[in-house]
Amino acid sequence: MNGELRALGVIHGLLLGMVLATPWMGAYVMRWGVEALFIMSAFQLRLADRRFALRPGWRGWISHVRMAPQRLATWAALAIAVLIALPDRTGMPAIILMAALMGELLLYPACVWLLPRLSRRYLGWLLAMMLLSCAMTDRDMLRLPILFITGIGVCLFWLRGPDGDVHALAAALGAGGISALAAILWPVAAPVCVPAATVAVMTALAHMSVMRRRPHHWRLGGDAAGIRLRRLRLLSRPF
Repeated sequence: MNGELRALGVIHGLLLGMVLATPWMGAYVMRWGVEALFIMSAFQLRLADRRFALRPGWRGWISHVRMAPQRLATWAALAIAVLIALPDRTGMPAIILMAALMGELLLYPACVWLLPRLSRRYLGWLLAMMLLSCAMTDRDMLRLPILFITGIGVCLFWLRGPDGDVHALAAALGAGGISALAAILWPVAAPVCVPAATVAVMTALAHMSVMRRRPHHWRLGGDAAGIRLRRLRLLSRPF
């Protein structure tokens, strides 16, 4: 893989811009956009931290906390956009900020320590339980942290899977299309179908963003193939 996941990063940026522009575009997509941002942000956070070796003990958590203010600026802008778009829900911006703080400072360090201990199969079961639990609760203070954990789990699930597998890509695209269609046809199922569609599309974009390069075997060109190593003779005897 060369660099970051470009397609997923582009979609993440477009979704963030669309949600921040909802005060002028309309508040219809605000709720589902915020939930999708929680999933994508957690995925991108785990993906960015995979390159760094965590310090042992509390020092790893302290290092993560020191870098958190830069990421919290985005959540502050999102809370302001929600306050403008949804003036009747004055408590929603505070819920977003509290869920972001909880995810950045508590849930993420705990998940980084606990989730890698699970196999890929158990990670899949955990993701299914997270998505089902989203349908069982209507309180945003519970849904948003659950979606944050879901994003971290999706990243670990994808990292442990096959690299650029066509079957996995087709399954993710099919699941995303079915979930999106179900959310449109049956709005009652939107609380579980929209996060499921976000997870599936995000996994498909991650598979599509993987860049493969054919390995070039090391060869000796020209007359170098006929060179033989000979034992060098010393001009003088060693001491």
